Amino acid sequence: MIQSPSPPRSALTVEIAGVAGSGKSTLTRVICTDSPDHRLDGPLRLRDRRHLPYIAHSIPRLVPLLGRAVTARRPPTWTELKLIVYLMEWSRWLARRNDERAGVTFIDQGPVYGFARLQRAAPPVAGTEPQSTWWASTTAIWADALDVIVWVDAPNEVLLERVNTREQDHEIKGGSDAAGLKFIDSYRASYETVLRSMESPSGPMVLRYDTSRQSAQEIACDVLTRLGQLPNRSTACRGVASS
Repeated sequence: MIQSPSPPRSALTVEIAGVAGSGKSTLTRVICTDSPDHRLDGPLRLRDRRHLPYIAHSIPRLVPLLGRAVTARRPPTWTELKLIVYLMEWSRWLARRNDERAGVTFIDQGPVYGFARLQRAAPPVAGTEPQSTWWASTTAIWADALDVIVWVDAPNEVLLERVNTREQDHEIKGGSDAAGLKFIDSYRASYETVLRSMESPSGPMVLRYDTSRQSAQEIACDVLTRLGQLPNRSTACRGVASS
């Protein structure tokens, strides 16, 4: 269990990102378990009434993107459509939630993941390419909304072994090594494109870890210590104990 001495004085938003098998979900679970100051927040959902106003708010900006997609004869899939709406609106939802509560919100499969998914599409939905106005404006919004991005990775062979031996299903699980390594390299490149898009002097701090060299508990401790060093924050890691 990760312990912090006192709640932070104001809210932080942190995304934990990484390719398949990197250990991001394990790290998120270690950080958030048994700590009321560390919470996991999820994406907008059509079935959640609280989210409906945000989804409705996206429609005027969604229409031009859909128009360009139809013109380019590349309509978005349902998954891509949900990602676009989520990227447009979830920052507003988080901002409102953070105004109402202190602590740290951790995001697994957050905006960095969403942008990487869209960027990897071949071809990308018209208007969502890294060189587009939509991409620039939307990544700028998230660069301001995110305080920290925790990037976790490991050597390709380690990642592939983890995917193939864990219970969780994945599209490369059980496939050829060549196909799996190609998938991992492709996604890593997409993530790096997104991280570069968000880089700015006022953008989020990016913390990078190799999960083949450090345990989830060690990384969690370091992340919380680094969060405590941010201006006007009081989060700190006292130590790590097995939960």
